[in-house]
Amino acid sequence: MLLCFAGVLALAVVAAVLLVVTGAAELQTALVVVAWVMVLLSFGLSRWLTHQRKQRYLTLFPTLDDVRRGLDEDALRTVRDRDGVPQAVRELRRQVPGMPLTDAAKLVREL
Repeated sequence: MLLCFAGVLALAVVAAVLLVVTGAAELQTALVVVAWVMVLLSFGLSRWLTHQRKQRYLTLFPTLDDVRRGLDEDALRTVRDRDGVPQAVRELRRQVPGMPLTDAAKLVREL
């Protein structure tokens, strides 16, 4: 994801330089225009990447029971009882990358 945003930043620099070099805009105007375009582009890219991650997770684990089958529930229960629910949720999300926070919290509470 960081690589995508680095690409967006590089595109912004190129666009600003082209606007100034071609005389289409002064430096200040070019920077403002490019900044707004990049903000909108970054927002759209972030939403798209989030959607892709969620779809990938749902393809692998359509239900919470599918997630539960591959877990060491006793270990998660031990972490929950010893360190608390937030730590157990972190551990679960480490074991199942891409798992939404709401699903992880629900599964930990159900243990």
